[in-house]
Amino acid sequence: MEAEKVGTPTALWADAALLNLSSRKTGSPESRELSGKALDHGWENTQRRVQILNAVTLLKHNPYADKVLAALDDSDKAVAAAASTAAKTMKLEKKTKETGPLISTLQPAEVIAQVLKTKGDAELGEQLFTRQTCVACHTTREDEAQSPYLGNIAQTYKREELATAILDPNKTIAQGFATEMFALKDGTQQLGFVTLESADQVKIRTITAQEFTYKVKDIAKREKLPMSMMPPGLVMNLTVKEFASLLDYLQALSKK
Repeated sequence: MEAEKVGTPTALWADAALLNLSSRKTGSPESRELSGKALDHGWENTQRRVQILNAVTLLKHNPYADKVLAALDDSDKAVAAAASTAAKTMKLEKKTKETGPLISTLQPAEVIAQVLKTKGDAELGEQLFTRQTCVACHTTREDEAQSPYLGNIAQTYKREELATAILDPNKTIAQGFATEMFALKDGTQQLGFVTLESADQVKIRTITAQEFTYKVKDIAKREKLPMSMMPPGLVMNLTVKEFASLLDYLQALSKK
């Protein structure tokens, strides 16, 4: 992107497009990598950094949350101002004593006790659902690709059970969340959870949201492992209020 074009509406939408390309689940890994490199290069330029932050605000682009928070302390006032706008739009705040203790500093029983009595913000919870990479494996709408569906999760689990399952995914592995190992006849292996299965083929999704379809005749061994695909520790960097917000969002899904 030419420097003289920075700041124009066209340039802003170009950076918005790069942000989308760099984080989309579909498409080639090469296009994601090239888009990411273009943004990283642009971030080194002050004017472009402002523009990227404006594009982040426009999209509420959660993958850039850490950069937005870091830019709040940027020595350039225009960058810091753009970061402040993005942070407000995305409901980001720096972790301080005032925002409350992190989940990682509390015992599980303390966390459960506090989130049961803490009212969060469902809108913030929706953003955290993306920011904490929950969207890599889960869907919240029935018309989305086959994955563990959470649209009615609150009808199955009470708030305490839901919080416990997130804190310790391996404690009780729900149907559709189990990890399976597939050893193929060509010598390769893959871990994932099954999203679709028929008599002659199996489709799985990995923890990085990649999808693979294997013919049953090509599978040498298939084994269900005693662990969830959901890794532990996903909410350890959240405050109690943020965790409560995530739970509020999940519980609100069944009311839509």
